Amino acid sequence: MKAVLIIFFILIILFPSSVMGKTEDLQSGFTIEYPNKWLSETIGNKTTIYSPDNKAIVMCEDFYASNLDAVYGKIERKVSNIIDNVEFIITPKKSFFNTLQGVMSEGYGTVRDKKVKWLLSLVVCKENALLTIGYAKSDDYIYHKKIFNKIIHSVRETTEKSDNINNQ
Repeated sequence: MKAVLIIFFILIILFPSSVMGKTEDLQSGFTIEYPNKWLSETIGNKTTIYSPDNKAIVMCEDFYASNLDAVYGKIERKVSNIIDNVEFIITPKKSFFNTLQGVMSEGYGTVRDKKVKWLLSLVVCKENALLTIGYAKSDDYIYHKKIFNKIIHSVRETTEKSDNINNQ
């Protein structure tokens, strides 16, 4: 039992940023959770969340979409706005995030001439869509993938939301 407690405390010390605690209510009516020690910045319809070591970034972009099928074919273009030389490891496949219908994918690319690996989700609720993409340099990705997954799967509809982003 003593060994279990020691290991538990070591894990807390080594991985404190993995505790989810902060939430961000995005203007399009989505809420996303991220680790306590991560920082966020919102400019217009884009929210960027930074890891404390600045080795991982999660970008969220909300936009108008009438339904998932309307944006499904545009995923590569949306990813290409953030990441260059996009290569899909996993073809975007339909999935659910909480109660929201969406797609999930994973791939490689470059950002500022550095090779990165990324994980993304795209969800649609009513007439709003949210693209969430977490990426890190290929060497650092393995350490951040679990947190990217948690952030992506935390996306939900905000209960008290503003009007559709097109009306703002």
